[in-house]
Amino acid sequence: MNLNLQKYSHKRFNILTGEWVIVSPHRSKRPWKGQKEVVFEEKKHSYDSTCYLCANNIRINKEVNPDYKDVFVFINDFAALQKDSKSFEFNQGLLKAQSEQGICKVICFSPDHSKSSITKLFKSRINTQRACCF
Repeated sequence: MNLNLQKYSHKRFNILTGEWVIVSPHRSKRPWKGQKEVVFEEKKHSYDSTCYLCANNIRINKEVNPDYKDVFVFINDFAALQKDSKSFEFNQGLLKAQSEQGICKVICFSPDHSKSSITKLFKSRINTQRACCF
């Protein structure tokens, strides 16, 4: 198989639906702490020293998050699309693929790790709207 298909983000043509689908093989390198099912509501801490999103923590790419107090936006370290991916086309048998480039951003709604995303969104919606206009 073409190595570009295993290394770079691209789109593949679905012959059954006639639609293009984004494929991101490089995301398998993303860190994962394992799925956790919570049955009961536990007291959550406002800061988690092991969280890649919390203020002042080191992300997986070794960058340090700023000491943010409100909405914080950054380019995803393991984005579905890559802005510098190699340009290619592949058409062999049933598999038809083309390179696809772009960026994906992460929005942290609040530095408070204990709040759910929906709670954070409602309390910071104005700043979130500003952040989405970047």
